[in-house]
Amino acid sequence: MSIQYNMEDSIKFLNENNIDWCVIPTKNKTTDWSNAGLAILMGDLYAIEEIKIACDKYVEKKLKRADNEQTPAFLKLQFFGVPQNYFANPVMLPLIQEAYEDEALYNDWTIICDTSNVIQLDIDVNTEEDYNKLSTAGKQLYNDIKKKFPFNKSQTKPCGYHSFIIDKDNADLSVEIKKILNHKNQYGETEHYKNNTQGKYLKKDYNFIEVICGNTLHLSSPIQNEKQKTNKSKFKKLNATTADNILKTIFVNDLVKNVIDKKTPTKSTNNEFLEHFDTDNSIVDKSTDNKYTKQDLHLEEITGYLNNIKQIDIDNRNT
Repeated sequence: MSIQYNMEDSIKFLNENNIDWCVIPTKNKTTDWSNAGLAILMGDLYAIEEIKIACDKYVEKKLKRADNEQTPAFLKLQFFGVPQNYFANPVMLPLIQEAYEDEALYNDWTIICDTSNVIQLDIDVNTEEDYNKLSTAGKQLYNDIKKKFPFNKSQTKPCGYHSFIIDKDNADLSVEIKKILNHKNQYGETEHYKNNTQGKYLKKDYNFIEVICGNTLHLSSPIQNEKQKTNKSKFKKLNATTADNILKTIFVNDLVKNVIDKKTPTKSTNNEFLEHFDTDNSIVDKSTDNKYTKQDLHLEEITGYLNNIKQIDIDNRNT
């Protein structure tokens, strides 16, 4: 297996913890629609009847949108560059995973994780100077999380990282934490962190942490840390009791009683497909179709590229 960034252990961790993943080509902080491998993958997968039906429905739906300015040819290609299409299709998902593991053509693509039901902590500490400004309790938790849970380093913040904490539906989580997690998908108080003030949801010592559930994770570095002491080849399984204790530490005391039970839940949902990647952040940017312009998508260039693809090119793995 020849995979970028030594991702074998990361894939093992995702599989052991039932976290779906696929791979997408990226370039200059966005999906690389002109990647030759994407067109080849499209040719291979579109030949499968179940995938063809799903792709055709996707294209048909997009074409009916009043604001659509994209060609059928590009929409067909786009279907194979959207992570949610793989996560939603039990036929496609294992095929893209197999292609990534077995074919060098896809080895430099970016791993995208379906962490829509996994609690993550986004540690928003940029530099060592920022770390030194944390309180003693903040520094202790910053290091404690890295010791007790798997994480991957931020590619833009030297001291930042993203940690996998626990499956949201884990039966061993406390009633209190379940209620908090079901109230909102995201708890972050960046302004309070910057201003060193107390917010509504997170304790002042820990407001450099963003609690996230519902975002898809972009893995641009390996998942690391927390290997079993008895078997160094395996990552430690996510631990419910430790996760529960850390989450209780982060949230303000009596949050359920004083805030959540007094308000109507404000949990947000976003069913749009993920069609844009911001590689400045490991968390994928969930954007709508309107974020794209013709210039952003290079439609004329891509349409010309697609029109010039010959069947022999699709069949040839060396293209």
